[in-house]
Amino acid sequence: TDAILLANHGALTVGSDVFDAYYKMETLEHYAGIILYARVLGGEHGLTPEQISELFRVRRDVFGKNDLGYLGDGYCGGRDIDAAAGNTASNAVSEDELVKEITRAVMARLGMLQ
Repeated sequence: TDAILLANHGALTVGSDVFDAYYKMETLEHYAGIILYARVLGGEHGLTPEQISELFRVRRDVFGKNDLGYLGDGYCGGRDIDAAAGNTASNAVSEDELVKEITRAVMARLGMLQ
């Protein structure tokens, strides 16, 4: 969630400082290169739910990062992932509701809510 691909504009990464954002961009570019090579060599092969769970366990245990976005059973969530898979979540929040919720949270954090 620290890297965003902008249609017709390229990529944007964010970090705790400029160096953190830079290294995230380097990681994104490296990943894009791996995907390119995989496609040239016949296509990517997805990970199993067990492999994904193990990667998130290592991320949590070794690097101390929470399983942000990971919902279990090999599912990482996200509207874009749902759309690509052809899934429709019955509990999905509308974009307007999501914008309102984020705006409310930011304003509360800044002390702007009464």
